[in-house]
Amino acid sequence: MVSLLTSRQLPSFFAAALLCVLGVMGMRQEQSPLLLASEWVGVDEGSSPLVKREAVLNQRREVEELLMAFTRAQMTRHYWGSFAPTLNEMGLSVSDQLEPKVTTSNTEALLWLSSRQGDEAYLAVVRRKNVRLMRSQCRGSKSQAGKSFEGVCPPGWIQLSLDEAD
Repeated sequence: MVSLLTSRQLPSFFAAALLCVLGVMGMRQEQSPLLLASEWVGVDEGSSPLVKREAVLNQRREVEELLMAFTRAQMTRHYWGSFAPTLNEMGLSVSDQLEPKVTTSNTEALLWLSSRQGDEAYLAVVRRKNVRLMRSQCRGSKSQAGKSFEGVCPPGWIQLSLDEAD
């Protein structure tokens, strides 16, 4: 048999009932354009600084994974005889947002990545120095991408990683 609510249970019952009513109303109501960031009135998704920043961060994350995969694959290939001249030979692929350029010689392998939409470019280097392999990753201006350079990173670029491996 159903018991009556006591005075202590009454506030909890009303709060639960109010939350249920608000939940049902929220599910039945159309979404307001002001609540969705991608549908703000007067804001073009391509011009929003926040959207651009998020795209750059996502691209950097993707590039870092690709640069690491490239250096590991080139180190493995070098162990077996020579550097791989293409990304396909290493089983790597690049998204449409990036333009790759691989250059190899007997002593080094370089992967240049240029962003098709942004201003950034990236570089991965695997270089044989005596009997050791040296690897490095850099980020910098798109205008410097693909040009010859001395050392590990082009002038003005940020070094992402540098180490030596056997």
